[in-house]
Amino acid sequence: MALRSNSTLENITNDKVVALLQELVSIRCEPEEQLYEKQLAEFISERLKATGFEVELIEKEPDRPSVLARLKGTGTREALVLYGHLSAATTILDDWTVSPFAGEVRDGKLYGVGVADMKGGLASMMVAAQALLESDTRLMGDLILMFGSGAERAGTIGAKYVLERKNLNAAAAIVGEPSALKIIIAERGAVWFEMKTKGISGLSGVKGTNAVEKTAQVIVALQELRARLNSRNHPLLTTPSVSVNQIAGGIAPYTVPSSCQTVIDRRLIVGETTKEAIDEMRLLIADLRHKDKELEVNVEPILEVEPFEISPQEKIVTTALSSLKEVTGREGEVGGFLGWTEGVHFVEAGIPTIIMGPGDVSVVHAPDEYVEVQQLKNAAEIYALTALNMLR
Repeated sequence: MALRSNSTLENITNDKVVALLQELVSIRCEPEEQLYEKQLAEFISERLKATGFEVELIEKEPDRPSVLARLKGTGTREALVLYGHLSAATTILDDWTVSPFAGEVRDGKLYGVGVADMKGGLASMMVAAQALLESDTRLMGDLILMFGSGAERAGTIGAKYVLERKNLNAAAAIVGEPSALKIIIAERGAVWFEMKTKGISGLSGVKGTNAVEKTAQVIVALQELRARLNSRNHPLLTTPSVSVNQIAGGIAPYTVPSSCQTVIDRRLIVGETTKEAIDEMRLLIADLRHKDKELEVNVEPILEVEPFEISPQEKIVTTALSSLKEVTGREGEVGGFLGWTEGVHFVEAGIPTIIMGPGDVSVVHAPDEYVEVQQLKNAAEIYALTALNMLR
C-alpha cells in the first residue's frame, strides 16, 4: 500500500477532473453533424504543451487531427500508451432534461454529451498524466497520450493512421472506453455490409418486381443465420450476432420499388475472422440466388474490424488489476467488450491492450448521458498507478 501516499495521487482530485471534463464537454465534437475534431484536438494540444508535454497533431483528413503527446522517460523501458477517441456520438438534444454541454454535476454525476463515451476517459487520462508530471516522478519509459479522430469509422483516420506512421515503442496500451472500471481483455469484431437489391418498377398490383420484398427474403435468411450463430460462444463475449440496422426503398405508395438499400451489422467473437464472416454472407446470398433466379442482390463489406483477446497474464492486465485494488479496495475482474474499439489497432501492431475507463455503456449515445464523479477520480488514480508500475 506504499504507493497510496505517493505525491502523484495527491495531485488527483475530484475538482481537477470535473473542471477539465466540463471544459471538454463544452467543445462539441460530433462528426455525424460535421462537427469535427480540430477544435477539441487543438484545445487538448495547447493544454498539454503548456504543462510540459511534447505534442504533435497528426492529420489524415482536413479538420480531423489526432493528438500525440509524450511525457519523456529515460528511455530504458518501453512506453505506455493511454488512448481515447475525441468524438462524441450525436444524440437528440430535445430529449435532454439537463444542458447537454454544461457538464452539470448533480448527485455525484456529471452530465453531458459524450461524458461516458468518452470525454470522461480523456479527462481522467489527462489529469493522471498531469499528476505524474507535477510530482516530478522519474519514469524509465515514456508515457504517451494518444487521442484519435474518426472513431465512427473504426479509427482508420486516427489510431490506425498514427500507428502506421509512428513507432511508439510501447509495451502496452490502455483504451479509456467506458467499462465501469472493469478490466476488459477481449472485444468483439464487426463487419458492416451494404446490400443493394434490384427490382423492376411498375404500378402496384399490375406489374413489377418488388425490391423490398426480395430484400425480405434475405432478412429471413439472416434470422436463420442468427439462430446458427447462437450456437457459438465465447466465455467473455457471449455469442456472435447479425442485425439489419438500416433499410431504405420505394418512392411512392402506388409504385413497386425498383431498389432497396440495406446495412447489416455482423458482430464477431474471438475464433471468428472478418474473412470468414464475409465468406459466410456471400454463401448465404449465393444459396438464395440459386433458389430464386429473379433475386438480384449485391452485398459488399464497408467496414471490417477483427475481434481480439489478450492473455490475463499480460503485465498490463495484472498491473491494472493491482492498481484498481489499490484505489478502490476491491478485487478487480476481467471481462469482455460486446462492441469494438480502436484497441484492435494496437493489438494488431503487437501492443498488448486493455480497455478500462469511467462510465457505463448503458447510458452512452442517449439523452442525459452521465459519468459518476467518483469513477472519474478513481480512473485517473488507476491510470497513474498503472503508469508508475509499468514505467518505473
